[in-house]
Order: sequence, then structure tokens, then C-alpha cells
Amino acid sequence: MRIVVHGQQAFGKAVLEKLLERGENVVAVFCAPDKEGKPRDPLAAFAEEKGLPVHQPKSWKTPEALELMRSYEPDLCVMAYVTLFVPQAVLDVPKLGTIQYHPSLLPLHRGPSSINWPIAMGKTRTGLTIFWPDEGLDEGPILLQKEVEIGPDETLGDVYFKKLFPLGVEAMMEAVDLVRAGKAPKIPQDHSKATYESWFKKELAEIDWSKPVSEVYNLIRASNPAPGAWSTIKGTKLDIFDSAKLDGSGGPGEIVAITGEGIQVAAKGGRILIKRVRAPGGQKIPATEYAVSAGLKVGDRFDPPSGKSTPDKSSGGTSSSTVKSDIEIAREAKMKPIQEVGAKLGIPPEALLLYGPTKAKVSYDFINTLQDRPDGKLILVTAINPTPAGEGKTTTTVGLGDALNRIGKKAMSCLREPSLGPCFGMKGGAAGGGYAQVVPMEDINLHFTGDFHAITSANNLLAAMIDNHIYWGNELGIDPRRIAWRRVMDMNDRALRSIVNSLGGVANGFPRQDGFDITVASEVMAILCLATDLKDLQRRLGNIVVAYTRDRKPILARDLKADGAMTVLLKDALMPNLVQTLENNPVFVHGGPFANIAHGCNSVLATKTALKLADYVVTEAGFGADLGAEKFFDIKCRKAGLKPSAAVIVATVRALKMHGGVAKEDLKTENVEAVRKGAENLKRHIENVRKFGIQPVVAINRFISDTDAELKAVMEIAESAGTRAFACTHWADGGKGAEDLARHVVEICESGKADFKLLYPDDMPLWEKIKTIATSLYGAADISADASVRNQLKEFEENGYGHLPICMAKTQYSFSTNPNLRGAPTGHVVNIREVILSAGAEFVVAVCGDIMRMPGLPRVPSAEQIRLNEKGQIEGLF
Repeated sequence: MRIVVHGQQAFGKAVLEKLLERGENVVAVFCAPDKEGKPRDPLAAFAEEKGLPVHQPKSWKTPEALELMRSYEPDLCVMAYVTLFVPQAVLDVPKLGTIQYHPSLLPLHRGPSSINWPIAMGKTRTGLTIFWPDEGLDEGPILLQKEVEIGPDETLGDVYFKKLFPLGVEAMMEAVDLVRAGKAPKIPQDHSKATYESWFKKELAEIDWSKPVSEVYNLIRASNPAPGAWSTIKGTKLDIFDSAKLDGSGGPGEIVAITGEGIQVAAKGGRILIKRVRAPGGQKIPATEYAVSAGLKVGDRFDPPSGKSTPDKSSGGTSSSTVKSDIEIAREAKMKPIQEVGAKLGIPPEALLLYGPTKAKVSYDFINTLQDRPDGKLILVTAINPTPAGEGKTTTTVGLGDALNRIGKKAMSCLREPSLGPCFGMKGGAAGGGYAQVVPMEDINLHFTGDFHAITSANNLLAAMIDNHIYWGNELGIDPRRIAWRRVMDMNDRALRSIVNSLGGVANGFPRQDGFDITVASEVMAILCLATDLKDLQRRLGNIVVAYTRDRKPILARDLKADGAMTVLLKDALMPNLVQTLENNPVFVHGGPFANIAHGCNSVLATKTALKLADYVVTEAGFGADLGAEKFFDIKCRKAGLKPSAAVIVATVRALKMHGGVAKEDLKTENVEAVRKGAENLKRHIENVRKFGIQPVVAINRFISDTDAELKAVMEIAESAGTRAFACTHWADGGKGAEDLARHVVEICESGKADFKLLYPDDMPLWEKIKTIATSLYGAADISADASVRNQLKEFEENGYGHLPICMAKTQYSFSTNPNLRGAPTGHVVNIREVILSAGAEFVVAVCGDIMRMPGLPRVPSAEQIRLNEKGQIEGLF
């Protein structure tokens, strides 16, 4: 086989050397012209040494160049690192075609600098492609690909010279063999997934110290050895090479320490330890040596990039490695008109009911036209048992949705609406965080489209009609002592948990003990989120058991003729709300039932609509997998006929250390042993998800204080449990920080291995259903309850409710009912304190321990920090 080699530099030489070593018949070598004043191209020099004809055309576009290629009558042209444009006529000269090496996994990172960019973007995997080039930019069919990992501390030099260079030479030989054997495939590239990269030039390698520390570190790694990251200090442009990432604070660009290891410089969220530098005209030297020679001292600052200024302490600006708040990030978002966001999903403008330029509801008429479409893949995001601050399920859901779109998938997310109670209480808003948020964040976290107000009104209308019925004669014989329906409001207010109503005289009704729940604990909320349409909504509302007669006969909402008016109040609230992420990807934010007293999932209507509009739908379920995922599977999927394809379990190093026995004040200190001990909690969640026939993957929501050793431990533990864990930085980096997770999730979905199954059948007795959940998922030895509870369950069964699923209401912090029992406890007994029938929502709530249906505010509520500034902008919302 007559082979022509076309390439340059060391890689071209290595390919030629390997071909000759194998005894291949190389008939000619082409390479780029030598540059004036530069050494001879290594490929050209080596080819001449071997006695091969060498040609260095300035252009391939001339007739002479084409005839020169034809004169060698090649069977195959091997292109090894080519920068000249080659016309199709030249590519077609060899009888068997032309093959080319490209150091990326095409169609990703087409163009030059395809090794620098993945590192700068913080990716953890890249690779190489041998393909059949055409006149497009790296667009031809793929022959073969090889994938490599990018280590968390690997530089451009490491990835290229240790991985892509040697692997590329071997891959080219493999490709030559496939061509010779007539077995070389031509797999078309998916151009919809293509990304294009520009030259990674020196000006792009200037460091902006106000950026997140991971972003700065990735830039330095991606530029080492070339073009070399740089920053200016005291008028000197300093190239920065070897470095490390550290925890710590300081103003952007501030030198906070000079040690024997190097110079510590602050960036957002941490520090960079600079180890080696190069001044203009000099050699690479230890950074400490340069600091001494240049007279650098602690407190000196590197300059900001051109046109930028660094906030200064003395001028009232930010310091101490200031991180922008969620609301600041959200306010900077460049939102698209919601009609454009809807167009991504094929939603016509007339199907959107606008609530301003960036929010809309999707009409029933449009939803009804989708019923014959196939469903996309459903992905659940759940978590380990969390810390009080939460582990980032919503942030991960948003980040994963963005990541799926970044890798070319048609994806959207489905979230719950935030409650005002937690927003003004302790936890804050619930629209994601950092650069993985849903916007308009302020609107979503506050009044949004008014759904919660409608639910509150419908709930309280029913409460008013109960008392009104009793006041006007009580025709249904309601026992005032057995009224099960409470009023609600969407605020944390402990003073309203237990009240006496109707005081002030006969005209105000009959005094009785009453109370308020928070709106998200209302059965109306659960009903809205499980209803499939308006007809189903009214049916469910009518089935609500509001009270009992003296002989324990249930009184339903439809007996009071309240279901029609309640449905009218909720007719708009049932329509899904469409908004967007910071990356302008579509999101449904709809419904928000509590994950303890209710099932903790967004609405069925939003999820089912999303599955008709997108190929991949990412949704979350509240709290840990022992509560949220179980209810998602056993309640939502059971009732809606959903079949998930994959599950993501969110974990944090800090939560695993907490489960491993580490005190709150020590969670930021490295403790690999505690991570491994606490990972028993993670392993049980992995096992539990598998019991539903779903393959889980672990997303480590990475914090700057997490060490490489701790992250490695989590990954090893996940692997030992038969899955994989990915360190994700979507909070700091948006969708690109979760791309590796997204690719693996797609692999799971497309594998077709999901075999979804429920934990228990409908016809199992209620007591046995509770026991099955406790023993199978919680690790409990048994369950217990007073005789009154067991009698109540029997009564539910006698009244025709025995087929309903169970909604467990227990602490989210532990598998047990004791919030302080961390890890993966076994042998404990789950005590059922109370059972509640939610006949409209169609589940039975089993209350374990003390569950607050009306939270209280903390000692220092978030509300104290929320205000309007002089510009009328909201401050303090997070």
C-alpha cells in the first residue's frame, strides 16, 4: 500500500517513524514550509534522513500541488497534525482516501487548540479522533476514537505528551490497518452536537483573579506550557506555570502568603499557589525566588485584566474572596423572551399565557395536542440524607439539564415552586444556586404566577364552607370535634399551629380548636401535583375527607359542594409554568408539595408535558432518597404511569463527613476516614434505588474545601457499589461543570437496562406497606404503633382506601426516625405515631415522630436580611 504522509512537527515525525518501523511503503512526505529563522521541521528533517522525497507547498490550492500529489499514485494519505487547508480534490487523490488525526472527540472542539479548551473548561475527559477529512472544519466521517481522562491537576503538557500524543500514534497505526483490511468505518458526525474552538492565543491566557478559583486554576493548567497563563504585577508581565489550588480568602489578585512552596494569590472562593514563573526574557524559575528578587510582599496585588478593576477594602468594595450572591448572579442573566425559550420545545407563541416577558403558563389546548407523541427519558435527581442546608438537588437538577443541552441533547428540567416560608425562614429560596439557577429568580421565589395564592384560597374556601355549614344547621351532621381540615398560609408562623376560632360571640360561629398548616403541606397542593387534567382535579378535590360524623362516617368536599368552586380557583394554577435557566434552557417550575407530609414532587402535568416536548427530562424529589425518591417511585410514578430511566444521587463531602461522625465546625477539615465511614449512607441509597429497577449514578456537588483525596474516596466507594461518581462544579461553572455527569446519564438512559418496578403492590394491606418501606429501605427491624393507629388503618381499609400507597412522614436527616442517628443504621424500630388519610391526593400518610406541618421562623430569619435598595432592587434574597 503506497502511503503519503502529510504532517508536521514532532507528532508528524513520530507517525512517520512508526510507519517505517512497521515496514510500510511511504512514498513521499508533505509538510508545512519552514519559518524563517526557525529550525528545520522535525518531520521534514527525519524524512530527508531516511531518503524520502519531501515537499513543503505554501498552498494546496494550486494545480501544481494537486498534480504533485497525483504523481505519487498514493493508495492512502495519512495526515498527522496539519494546519494548511487541503481542498477536496487533493483529499480524493489517494485510491483508499485520506485519514486525519484530531486531538478531540469530534464533533466536540473542532478547530485549533482543541486540547487547551477542554482543560480550560474544567472537563475531566477528552480524547482523539481519526477521521476522513472533507473541506469542512474537522467535519468528515469518523473512523475511530480514543478517550482519555483529564486528571484534576494535569496540564496541557501532561494531557498531550503523556496521553494524546502516544495514543494518537498508535491510533493512526490502527486506522491504517483497518483501511488496508477494508474494515475502516465512516461514521457521520452529529453536526448538531458540534462545538468550535478558536486559537488559544496569549491574550486569552490573561488571568482574571476575580473569577472562581477553579476557573483560574483551569486556565493556568490549559496554558502550561503554551501559551502560558500570565498576569501583571508592579508593571511586569509574569508568565505563570506550575500551580496548585488551595482553600483560603483574600481580595482578588492579592498576595496573601509567600512560602517556600511559592506565592499564594487569592481568587474567588480560594487561592492559587504559584510555584513556577517566568519574567520577560528570562527562564522559568521558582516563584518564591522571583518574589524575593522582585521585592514582592504580602498585600501586593496582581493587576486586573485590561478594562477591569479589583474591589478594594478601603473603598467599601468586596474582599475576602467575595463570591457573588445568587440574586446578583441572577440579576446579571441575559434572559430571552419566554416565547424564544418555548420555541426550543416547539411551543407556539399562542400556546403561552404570558406573565410578563420571561414567565408563561402553557395552555391546556396545546398540551392536549401532545398526547400521541412518544415520551422522552425521565431522570430523577435525589440525594443522600442531607445536612440542614441541603446538598444541592435543585442546583444539580438545573446544572444537569444545562449540561445535557450543552452536549447536544434536547433536554429540560422540572422543578417544584419555592415556598415563601423557607424563603423568609432559614433555607432561603429554591431556584438553584450560583450559575445553575432558574430565572427570573426573584419572581420564582416570591409570588411567581400566583399558584400558591390560588391553592391557599381554594384550601381556605373549603375551610370556610365547613364552618359555614355547621353555622347554618349542620345538615350533614359534622362532628366539630372530628373536623380534619385545617386552614393554610404560605408563611412560617408557629403562633398559628394551634388556635381557637370563632371567638367573639354567636354571630361568629361555634368556637372550636383549629390550626394552620403551611400551604405546601395542604392536600390541595398534593392534589394539584397529582392531577392529570381539570376533570381529574375536580374529582380529587371532591374526594377530600374534611370531617367525620359522630358515627365516624367520612364527610367529603363534594358533600359540601365545594369541589366546583375550588376547581375554578385552581383552573389557571394547574397549567405548568415555563421559565428558563441562566443558560436559556427551558424549565417547568410547577407545584411544591412538602416532601414529608406529602410526596415532594413537581406536578404530574408538568412532567408528562415535558416528556412529550423533550428527549430528556430531569426532575427532583424532596429530601433524601429514603423519602423523596421512594415517594416519587411509589406515589407519583405509580399514579401517573411514569417509568424513569435513570436516577442521580446527589452527595456532598461535608454530608458524608457528617454521617461519619464529624462535628459541624470541623466539616471543612480533610477527613478521608470519616468520608469512608459516612459513605455507608450513600451506599444504602444506591442499593435502595436499585430496588426499583433503576441504575443510579452519584453526583458529588463539589465545594472548594473538598480535597482530592476525599473526592477520590467517594468515587472509589461508588465504584465498589457498582456505579460511578462524578465531581460536579455546576454551582461555579454552570452546565459545563456537569457535562461528564450528563454523558454518563445519557449512557444509562440509552442502555435500555431500566426495569422500573414498585416496592409493593396496591393490594398489600396498609400496615404491611408501611413495614415494607421501613424494613426494605430504612434498615429497620420492625415497625410499631398504638392500637388506635392500627385500628385507624383498618377503618381506612373498610372505607375502601386500602389500595392507596403510603406517604411516609419522618425526619429527612436519618434513615431512622431519630434525626441524630446518622449513617446507615440497622435494627431500629420505626414507630408510627399517627396516620392521616389524604383521599383526594390518594395516599395514606404515616407520621413517624414529630412532624411540623407549620414551621416556625429561626432565631435570625432570612427575612431580616431582605430589603429594597435605593434603586428599588431586592437585596438579601438567596
